[in-house]
Amino acid sequence: AVNVRSHFEVLVWLQGDMQRYLPHDIMVASWGDFAQGAVQHDIISTLEGVRSMDTNAARLTPLMQQLFLRWSDYGQKPFGINVGESGFLLKDVGLQCALGSALQNMRSAMVHGIVDARGSHDCLYVTFSGREAFSDNERGVMAMVLPYIDTALRQVAHLPHQAHATMNVASTLGSRFLKEHDLSEREVEIL
Repeated sequence: AVNVRSHFEVLVWLQGDMQRYLPHDIMVASWGDFAQGAVQHDIISTLEGVRSMDTNAARLTPLMQQLFLRWSDYGQKPFGINVGESGFLLKDVGLQCALGSALQNMRSAMVHGIVDARGSHDCLYVTFSGREAFSDNERGVMAMVLPYIDTALRQVAHLPHQAHATMNVASTLGSRFLKEHDLSEREVEIL
């Protein structure tokens, strides 16, 4: 098991030993209700300025929703995307933020996720690389290590800017449970 307690420790682990098995420049972890667009993000990278708190989540969410749908359509298996020289573009952002600029320099991505069968807190992990492509072997590694990456990130507290948004997601999910399952407010709170 991975023993991390801070965002910095996750960064050191993913950009250190993990690079031998899963080489990447940026990892975006997204979680929440992708269908509703109630999604939060953690961005893990050593690239200057490419940080969770410096990124507009509303601009990143459409890309993550699109990748989540594609991952679902692909049978919820890891898949790669090769974009070549064009890089990845955030809708209506371009070079306006460090992440938008960095993604334009990325040439490939690998996508994999975890479905939360008990609620609407699905997780999607996307690794971006300046390399031309991820290998079949690296896609296999992603399938094997994703539960460890997911567990590591779940051990880390939300960043200050994520705490408010997480409460909003929780209240939205609580309202949905009230309607769909005929639960009392107290029952939803306990869940």
